[in-house]
This record gives sequence, C-alpha cells and structure tokens, in this order.
Amino acid sequence: MTGHPSIARLYHEYGDRWEIEPIPPGTKWIAVHREPGSDYLRVVLAHEVGTLRFRMNEAEREQPGERENGQAG
Repeated sequence: MTGHPSIARLYHEYGDRWEIEPIPPGTKWIAVHREPGSDYLRVVLAHEVGTLRFRMNEAEREQPGERENGQAG
C-alpha cells in the first residue's frame, strides 16, 4: 500500500468504476464493481480504507479466465 489511506483519494481513483460505501459495525467499508456488459459483480469488504484500496487493486488485477473458472481469490 502506498501513501496515506484517504477516502477522498480512494473515491477519486476508483469512484468511476466502484460504488464505495461505509457500512454498519462489523465491516466498515464495502466496494462493489459491476463489470460493463456482464452480470459479474465484485464485492470487496474491509475494516480500513488502506485495506479496501489494496483489495480493490487486487480485484482489478484478476485475470478474466480466473473468474470464469471459479479460481478468483
């Protein structure tokens, strides 16, 4: 993770592709990505903004073949 975790920066960098919302106690943040032209959704949960950014970045790096074969992690 690079830089200071900032929700404003997270919205700026990912807001056009992800819906990012705080949620009630338990898990503090959720991000949902709806892939254009597909029914595929990615949902990422985290307690902290820095962790959310890391997981969103990892989800975007995921190869399409991994999703189709059920190998997404």
